[in-house]
Amino acid sequence: LTPSPLCLLVCLFTQMDTDWYTSQFGAPEPAFAPPPPSKGPHPLLKCLWLSVRILVATLRLRVLQGCTLLLVLGGALQVYMNTSGDLAEQALGGQGNPAQSCLHLHSASPHLPSEVYWLHPTTANVNGGPFQAYCDMETDEGGWTLMMTYAHQAGRDAPLNPGRLPTNPLTGYSHQHLFTAESMFTSPKKYATEVRFFCQTSAHDRHLHFKIKHPGIARLALTGSGYTCQHTHWRDSSRVLYGHSAYLPMATSACWSDLTRHTFFKGFEFHWNIRYQPGRVGSFRWECDNSANEDHTTLHQIWVR
Repeated sequence: LTPSPLCLLVCLFTQMDTDWYTSQFGAPEPAFAPPPPSKGPHPLLKCLWLSVRILVATLRLRVLQGCTLLLVLGGALQVYMNTSGDLAEQALGGQGNPAQSCLHLHSASPHLPSEVYWLHPTTANVNGGPFQAYCDMETDEGGWTLMMTYAHQAGRDAPLNPGRLPTNPLTGYSHQHLFTAESMFTSPKKYATEVRFFCQTSAHDRHLHFKIKHPGIARLALTGSGYTCQHTHWRDSSRVLYGHSAYLPMATSACWSDLTRHTFFKGFEFHWNIRYQPGRVGSFRWECDNSANEDHTTLHQIWVR
């Protein structure tokens, strides 16, 4: 393609005009001037920013590891709780494996603490099956089953609550005989051979605490009957235990075949009474080694072994 003479002439004059302008006034300023080249952030700032990013990444990793550990520990704890619950139920004294008595349980596992356990005598009992009872594993070499607790508060005379074993020796308010009189003829005579008595009262600072080993009194505790009282039994077959400071049972001069009314006593001086109402008139008598017919706070306990 050949340019026309006119186009060449225009280009020539245009170049000549541009050269003249440049020689007179200098080169024209460009329409857009690029910014000067940047030197970048200071090296210390770069190092600080890199450190912050590393710290944040480390913290994220630690949080992730902590969450993972919590999940693992939570799962392990849940497995342990499920397993320990099953093991506790199957252990001797648990609901799935009741012991014959507190003494049986204590003999098999002497390290067990005093608390509520599951029991099931090998012979028929009044509960008809396994039941919960409080076992004292410490006093006098342990193995005692709590069958009666009456924590009486002064000013209150609630009726006695038979037919339910107490599960707390300090706040209970009930009692239960473990066998009927008929079942004792077929059950082992040595299910329990000892009975332990404890009481205290706000009337004085003496404590009554002794055990007695007599077949008639053991039968009375286990069935509520079958014992012909003789006051010499209480004096000759008893042995005082830790903390005992009362006059009874050594001062016993009379007794009744009942665990709550004049069980053993010395007339007009020292009595054992649990809500006894003489002649069904007058006020109730809660007495522990005293005979004052006054309202005092008392605690009576009976244990068998």
